Amino acid sequence: MEKIFNYLKEFRYTQWVKNLVVYLPMFFGGKFTNIETIQHSTFAFILFSLTASLVYVINDIRDVQEDRLHPEKKHRPLASGKINNSEIKLILLFMLMVFGLSLYFIDQPGFKLVLLTYFIINILYSIGLKRIPILEMLIVSFCYSLRLLGGGFITSIEISPWLNLLIFSGAMLIIGGKRLTEKRNSNVRFVLRYYPEKLLRSWVVITAIFSIIFMFLYTIAQGLIYIPQSIIFSLAIIRFLFLLETTKKGESTEILYDKIILSLLILFTLYSFYIIYF
Repeated sequence: MEKIFNYLKEFRYTQWVKNLVVYLPMFFGGKFTNIETIQHSTFAFILFSLTASLVYVINDIRDVQEDRLHPEKKHRPLASGKINNSEIKLILLFMLMVFGLSLYFIDQPGFKLVLLTYFIINILYSIGLKRIPILEMLIVSFCYSLRLLGGGFITSIEISPWLNLLIFSGAMLIIGGKRLTEKRNSNVRFVLRYYPEKLLRSWVVITAIFSIIFMFLYTIAQGLIYIPQSIIFSLAIIRFLFLLETTKKGESTEILYDKIILSLLILFTLYSFYIIYF
C-alpha cells in the first residue's frame, strides 16, 4: 500500500481535482442527468488526469538530480528514492502507450486536438516556459480553458464565450493569488524573483474584477433568473481576496476549502442545479 501511495504522490493525484472543469459544459449545458454525457465527461477527466501525471513524471525524471538538492522537492517519491528510477521509466513508457492509443482511437477530432495541445504546452512549460514571468501564469490559466473546451468537445456541447472567459480569468486570479502568497512567504519558485509584490497584487485585483464582469455577462446572457449566480460568485471572490491578504492559504488549494467559500460554492451549485434542471 505504501508503494501504491508513493506512486500516487508521484502522479500528483491531488492535482487531478483541476480536471473537474471538464464537467462544467455538461452541468451548465443541462446534460448532468444524461448517462452517456456523464460517461464521456468522465472519460475526458481520466485522460486529462493521465496526461497531467505523464508530464509530472517526465519532468521529475528529467530533474531528479536537481530536485534532490531542493529543500521541498527532495521529498518527492522519485527524488527521495522511495520509487526506483528504472520502475518509473517502465511506468512512463506504459503511460505514453496509453496516451498514444487514446489519441489514435478517439473519434472526436476537436477533443483530440485539445488534449494534444494540452500535452505539448505542459511539456514546453515544464522544460522552460515556467521560468518566463507573466507567460507562465498565462499558460497555466490557458490550460483551464483547454479543459473546458475538452469537456465541450467530448460531449458536443457548445460553450458560451463568456463562460470560457470566466474560466480563464478565474484561473488567472487563482494563479496570481498563489504567486503572491509564495512571494510573501517562501520565494522558492525561480520565476518569483521577477515579480514585484505590487505587480502581483495588481494582477490579483484586475483578474478578480474581470472574473466578476464575465460572470455577470454570462448570467445576463442566460436570463435574469441566473443573476443570483453572479451575486454569490462575487461574494466568493471578495472572500478569496480577503483570505489572500489575511492568511497564507493562497499558496495551495486549501483556500478553496474555507468554510465561507465552500458554503458559497455549495449554494452556487444548488441554485444553478435548481434553475437549470427544475
